[in-house]
Amino acid sequence: MSVLLHYQNGDELQAAIRLKELPSVGIFKISTNKLIAFEYNDGIGTIAHQYVYPEYRNKGLGKAVEILICQKNLKELDILPSKCVALTRTKVISITEKTKYWSKLMDANGNPAEIWWTIYSKTPQEKIIFCDN
Repeated sequence: MSVLLHYQNGDELQAAIRLKELPSVGIFKISTNKLIAFEYNDGIGTIAHQYVYPEYRNKGLGKAVEILICQKNLKELDILPSKCVALTRTKVISITEKTKYWSKLMDANGNPAEIWWTIYSKTPQEKIIFCDN
């Protein structure tokens, strides 16, 4: 869980439920059976939580898991793949813009739409707010 951009206590349980109930993909190194890249669903219909371990980056593995999870979502859940990318993830935005299979959700003024997420809790704590586009 430590490799996730937004992480808080309890995320392990949520991830376990998502991995059990929703499509997920992983790429393993054959010689060691080590997980080197993965992606799974966020639970609300968008793909999320993609990660490629640093020593395996720039080999196309991120693209591979993204394509595989999109295919699985369409086939197994009958949902059109979607994703949100945090505005602070400029490298991910650049990679996404270069692909031919993603398009941006635009607002009424022709600008990329911004989606504000607020994480709530039953226990008193400071609200976490982050923005995706």
